[in-house]
Amino acid sequence: MNEGRFSERIDVGLKALYRECDTGVFNAKITNISTGGLFMETSQSLRLGADIKVDIDAENIGRITWVLGHVIHMTQSGVAVEFTHTDKTSLDRLLKAEKFMASKIKPARKTSLGKELQTASLS
Repeated sequence: MNEGRFSERIDVGLKALYRECDTGVFNAKITNISTGGLFMETSQSLRLGADIKVDIDAENIGRITWVLGHVIHMTQSGVAVEFTHTDKTSLDRLLKAEKFMASKIKPARKTSLGKELQTASLS
């Protein structure tokens, strides 16, 4: 099912700070991101359609990347944000770095004892 998405989502675990208007700054964890939006876990309540600014701690590229967007979907664990404006160069760099890192992690496999092993390829 496409769900109206036009760009590939990349699973991540990025720290972020966000703000809605002048309501303060809150912590979040971004669990997936694309060129058009992101999903972030947060314990704060946001309203559908809320305009927010998200500062993403992009450790892989050594800087903070920012995006502006609005909340388009809510769950009990977080919100989906559609971007309205981004630092395109930094966002592209971040997506490339995260995609590269994801390609280096091999899928979990079961051992003879039934335990999962997660291995990273360093070559």
